Amino acid sequence: MHDAAGVTNSGEISFKNKVGGLQQKVDELNAELRLARVDCNLSKVDAAQIIFNAKQRKQPPTESSGILKSLSDTDNAGIKKKVQVK
Repeated sequence: MHDAAGVTNSGEISFKNKVGGLQQKVDELNAELRLARVDCNLSKVDAAQIIFNAKQRKQPPTESSGILKSLSDTDNAGIKKKVQVK
């Protein structure tokens, strides 16, 4: 038979595992959103949109570079591969 403490510990471990898995999924989705922002910024540059001042011209590539640099520090192999592709 299981005692109450054993059931509680088992429930806590299961809960912590679920929370950890959900946090990992949230981190992956956030990284995907940031990569989408990089794609958007690169599209703006590629499309040669009319940009009126130097700050606006510099912003998309600078922002994209910063995003890619921060994402490259991840432990997630899938995200690292996507960053390398960009």
